[in-house]
Amino acid sequence: MLLNLALIFFNDFLQIELAPATPSPRGSFKLRFNVTAMAGLDSTGELPSGNSFPAGSTLVKEVYDGGNIDLYAVMKKDPSNFKAASGWIWAEYNADEEPHV
Repeated sequence: MLLNLALIFFNDFLQIELAPATPSPRGSFKLRFNVTAMAGLDSTGELPSGNSFPAGSTLVKEVYDGGNIDLYAVMKKDPSNFKAASGWIWAEYNADEEPHV
């Protein structure tokens, strides 16, 4: 399951939180990046204009509702995957790790 792989990675290697939970149309959220994705960011934690994340980058968006995680959106850059859209595969999961439909 893509979510489990992303969370295991963050628990075992690196948890980066660039900002506190920020408002969005789906609710407040935090973004987390794996080491490969971090390599694409500059010293301010932003993707430089005109650059793109390298293949193998994984991003996890934790969406909050009332201070609790409500949803995980997971993206992995995998341009060789035939299901990839613009080079990315993605999925959304509820807090109980069941697919979000």
